[in-house]
Amino acid sequence: MIGKITIALITALVALIIGVRMIAQRAPRPDRMGVVSGRLVSCPDKPNCVSTFEGAAPFAYEGSRDRARDALFAVLTEWPRTELIQTRSDYIHVEFRSRIFSFIDDGEFYLPDGENVIHYRAAARTGNSDMGVNTARMEDIWSKIRATKE
Repeated sequence: MIGKITIALITALVALIIGVRMIAQRAPRPDRMGVVSGRLVSCPDKPNCVSTFEGAAPFAYEGSRDRARDALFAVLTEWPRTELIQTRSDYIHVEFRSRIFSFIDDGEFYLPDGENVIHYRAAARTGNSDMGVNTARMEDIWSKIRATKE
């Protein structure tokens, strides 16, 4: 009896994971992204987004913008489950995918000329809360960048 219940629960869990993954992968890329008037687009009115234009501290760097961009790019290309979507001299857009359910979070990085900072915006495409994942991810990315300079 316990064996049949266990099999039924495992089957239900697998079906749930497959269903959630299918929904997560169909989340369309937001229309409003990028740099507008020298700022990254505002976060939606949900707690699943973090932005340096809405309270988070930007990454301050020394040296040239090109070196900072190269260091950021190197970290992002090694980041797990990350796809580069767009890159320019002052802007990078990536998609981060969660490990189990493949939820997509958009990460944007803006390096304004002459400011020696990297602004960022990271937002989940679906759901209301990201449980702090985007904030933690941005902190981890900055830690990796700093570690490459040491």
